Amino acid sequence: MKPAALLFAAACAACATPALSAPQQPVRNRLAPFALPSPTEIRNALQHASHHARRDTAQYTIIDEPNAAQGYGQGTFAFTLNSSGAAAGWYEDWLGKGHGFERASDGSYKTIDVGKTGTVVYGINDKGAVAGNYVDLKTDRCPGFLLTPKGKTKKFEPPDAETGCGEYTADINNNTSISGDYQGADGLIHGFLRTKNGTITEFSVPGAINTYSWWMNDSDAIASPYTDSNGDHGYIRAADGTFTTFDAPGGPGRGNIAARINNPGEVQGDYFDNSNVLHALIRKTDGAFIVYDAPDAVQRTGGEGGINNVGDAAGVYLDANGVPHGYIRASNGALTEFDPPGSIWTAVWDINDNDVITGFYMDANAVFHGYLRIP
Repeated sequence: MKPAALLFAAACAACATPALSAPQQPVRNRLAPFALPSPTEIRNALQHASHHARRDTAQYTIIDEPNAAQGYGQGTFAFTLNSSGAAAGWYEDWLGKGHGFERASDGSYKTIDVGKTGTVVYGINDKGAVAGNYVDLKTDRCPGFLLTPKGKTKKFEPPDAETGCGEYTADINNNTSISGDYQGADGLIHGFLRTKNGTITEFSVPGAINTYSWWMNDSDAIASPYTDSNGDHGYIRAADGTFTTFDAPGGPGRGNIAARINNPGEVQGDYFDNSNVLHALIRKTDGAFIVYDAPDAVQRTGGEGGINNVGDAAGVYLDANGVPHGYIRASNGALTEFDPPGSIWTAVWDINDNDVITGFYMDANAVFHGYLRIP
């Protein structure tokens, strides 16, 4: 496996092993259909390419990093954006080397390399700071990094991180705090929070076997899943370190995922019901749940594409052929399904307060492109 691909699989284990419906699966594998598709999923999307495009009235800007390879299964992968519409992510060049990138709101591109190869950007804040992971070929590790708006790179690892590529840097907020998780020497997953001054706090939900740490808000509150002997559950970790845990309407152990949290404290996620059908949810600040499905979803509506500060949420659902499409759900409940022009497989990764959405899609030649969906 090439170093860039190794980083992508290690830093986001969801990308390695697809899992569509079994709630007892490791929680990271839950994201697999909404990350890179497997060869089988690529063939399936190509087979059904003429049956499932969801066209809407939004405008689309296609993100193709100029140096990205355009071969089968290659391309540009956008993961994150900020309030100005600057987007960032990862691409692989024609030599097979992985690089991070930032596409500014004016359409200009900047390559981000930390180390010789294998850089992935997962977060960008409104100040233009980015965070991600890279492959350190000398140590065979995948540390996190912060790239400041002034171009200064700060590398970091949680103190108890095990040797190897078990660290995953997930998000950066407007305080320049960074969230993520890592595999410890005990073989378990633990969360971490790195504040702007470089202090790293490691944490686990009390009683948890694995604690994942994904996205957060500008108050340093983190919403993510954890696992115990009963399965998956959601949690919110406040800035003071206190935890609120919860199970969605599916009940304990039904694959509950807390994935995103906005500044008011609303949490986006999803869960499996007793028939192993996945439903998206929003947990309100008073603890009440809103459960929803895309109209054309069959078996799966995911709640992992982002919720902005006005309560609009984005994500992906699977159609009858098992092919993913994007959606945006307004805070009033109105839901719009979409695919970028030319897409036969759509991933959704982020939404800002202007309802601009970013992610990536696959075209009929199995080449990937990033996009901005602009309402």
